[in-house]
Amino acid sequence: MARRVFLHIGPPKTGTSFLQQAWYQHRSDMAERGLLYPGVAREEQFQACAVAVGKRTVVDQMRPEGLRAWDRLTRRIEQWEGDALLSSEHYALGRTAAVAPIMERLHAVADEVHLLAGARDLARQIPADWQQTVKQGSVSTFDEFWRNLAEKERTTFWFHQDLPTLLQRWGGSLPGERVHVVVHGRPGTPHSELWLNMCSVLGIEPDFLGPVARTNESLDAVQVELIRRMNLAMGEGRSELATKRAMRSLIGAGVFADETRRERLTLPAEATEWLVRRSQRMVDELRAMDLHVVGDLDDLLVPAEPPAGRVPDVVSDAETAALAPAVIARLVETDVARRRELRDLRDELAQARRRTALPRPLAEADPVAPRGLAQKVWARARGAFAR
Repeated sequence: MARRVFLHIGPPKTGTSFLQQAWYQHRSDMAERGLLYPGVAREEQFQACAVAVGKRTVVDQMRPEGLRAWDRLTRRIEQWEGDALLSSEHYALGRTAAVAPIMERLHAVADEVHLLAGARDLARQIPADWQQTVKQGSVSTFDEFWRNLAEKERTTFWFHQDLPTLLQRWGGSLPGERVHVVVHGRPGTPHSELWLNMCSVLGIEPDFLGPVARTNESLDAVQVELIRRMNLAMGEGRSELATKRAMRSLIGAGVFADETRRERLTLPAEATEWLVRRSQRMVDELRAMDLHVVGDLDDLLVPAEPPAGRVPDVVSDAETAALAPAVIARLVETDVARRRELRDLRDELAQARRRTALPRPLAEADPVAPRGLAQKVWARARGAFAR
């Protein structure tokens, strides 16, 4: 049985992609220091979370191996004698009914259960979350997005970003010293500080961090607006899971990149005025809770003067038109590269089929196992289509 298990619940857009990539890359280093980050493949922690919280849109499409991820990872924790870490921002998105079974299972495999959450000011969280919804097919403008949040407390955003409520939902049964909140610094604070603070909570030396592959790159106002207009053009097809996966892959590959500008998204004055009040309320509630806070809660207060940057909706037709040719060119290049890869895979598959058709003595004499080769080719083909 593990000594302690830390459940990192996100929430989204609080440095989770950086942390998870770093933890996965350095899982051997952490294990040497007594901290287990279970899972052989990068996606196992996400799969375990999806199963545990009952994320049907994902679970219904999982293979049997993925469906066993939660049991597999928690059994591994149970066999570990040190500390362990589970991480996914999708825990924050999990419904209330999923919390008790998850916490019960963790109490069964570790002597202590700790909750771990990141916190970042709403002036950055709201534009980042809007950007994410556009990447996933939304056609809402930023003005529509933030006004909806200002008018309604019961939204998906507040469900996972209202930090006091989120911590109460997940950590209400835990002693205050086992509910950890790591506050991001002001804009411009390097990720290395987030890493140092997380390591202090986890109780490990932070000196082994190396270069971390970039993930979940942010877009500027023109890039997001171009994607939003593409969503409008795609109609209902933008909501299909295959379309969302394709867009995620294209964005990750830099198809929408614009090297001529890197303007940070910022808030219009009216939204800033609202968030000054809303952030103060959230910080007051956090101060009244029994928590272990790393960092300064004042860094969650939205300043009256918005930071320099671009208001998302103030984008002209000329700006999107100027970016479009480069994006179209990259889309064609991506399609050509994929077609070449699939052509090569078809050739390999045809070769494997010819080998399987050989008389048994000749097939057995071949240095490559035909059936195994065919399976590998099909696996690569599926990966090419999935991207």
